Amino acid sequence: MENEPRTPDRPTPHGPPARQLPAELTSFIGRDTELAAVERLLELARLVTVTGPGGVGKSRLALRAATLAEAAGGFADGIRLVEVSGVQAPELLGHAVLEALRLTDSTARPPVDVLTEQLADRELLLVLDGCEHLVAACAELVDALLRAAPRLRVLATSRESLRSPAEHLLPVTPLPVTAVPGGTADAVRLFADRAAAVLPEFVLDEHNAEEIALLCHRLDGIPLAVELAAGRLRALSVEQIVLRLDDRFRLLTGGARGALLRHQTLRTTIGWSHQLCRNVYSGLASRSSPVVSSSKRPSTSAPATPSRPTRSSTCWTSWSPSPSCCGWRPRPARRPAGSPDRGGAPAASGSGCSTRSASTAASGSAPPGTNRGCAAATGTGTWAWPPGARPSGSAPGRPRPPSGPAWRTPTSARRWSSA
Repeated sequence: MENEPRTPDRPTPHGPPARQLPAELTSFIGRDTELAAVERLLELARLVTVTGPGGVGKSRLALRAATLAEAAGGFADGIRLVEVSGVQAPELLGHAVLEALRLTDSTARPPVDVLTEQLADRELLLVLDGCEHLVAACAELVDALLRAAPRLRVLATSRESLRSPAEHLLPVTPLPVTAVPGGTADAVRLFADRAAAVLPEFVLDEHNAEEIALLCHRLDGIPLAVELAAGRLRALSVEQIVLRLDDRFRLLTGGARGALLRHQTLRTTIGWSHQLCRNVYSGLASRSSPVVSSSKRPSTSAPATPSRPTRSSTCWTSWSPSPSCCGWRPRPARRPAGSPDRGGAPAASGSGCSTRSASTAASGSAPPGTNRGCAAATGTGTWAWPPGARPSGSAPGRPRPPSGPAWRTPTSARRWSSA
């Protein structure tokens, strides 16, 4: 029949179904423990999710485990790979699975209905690779398929858990950088293998083993970073690569042209993870990333700077914890009569505060940000605008963060180091 939907290939009397997984292009190094764990979990659970940071080798591990399962013939209806990383919208996920399974349907039914009907009696392993950007859609689809197909198994890779009821997690860590007695570390073996592909005369020996071990240690054993560093041997020596690791985002580029864009450089790999973060997490990471010298900062047991300033614990002008957020002492400031603060209480005496530079201290002039109404300086826990400081359109008792090019970020605000 022309309109009859196609079903996955079944074993024939002449042998198992044709190979459905892509062949490996490079050698697989290490991961014996993880491969055994995947095989064990697939026997116990119906959904196994391989998780880990970007570039750690989740996709390669899942593909290798699926290849071994295919060779063992453990699934009567074969193994199918769905490249979820190439799907851009949640509504296209079902169509991508249909295409990977080679199923067609001439009706207008939703893809999930077609999948649940066609996979109801199939013994199949479905590999979903790269689910982190569609984690909610993948979880919903997998849950529906597992409920409709009792003999279906799903092996997923994602930087985030799917949080499905049937899910079993397998966290993947970087390759070991410390060698066992009488052996070579897996990260060093990976570097040597990829380096030999770039330089045929490259040999791992006692002359370069120490430098390669240091290089892999500096790269934390992340397979993607190790492979990118090995590709740099076309122009640099191992010693030169180690010396340039302080600027590793500029150094570790030039991945395989056929790979995904986010797997071609270390910067795009980390940027993809940052892009997937929710706004609250990415904002927290942006505020936590600057490292400020603590030589003149008083020690404090206060927690890290919050994502937004609090009313009584943060100075707007310096974005640092109070009470010792700056080197200037508060001077009295009085609010005009008749302008109540946020709580309706009388205006408290105090002023804004800010740290000052050495040139400002020498001249005796007030630094920028003085008299901006810092609650930490008043010690009252209420906000009070000094005369003429309240911008138009703002509440009388609730100041906003200082504006201007010098006060946009915590990093720029801390340029005014105390003298």
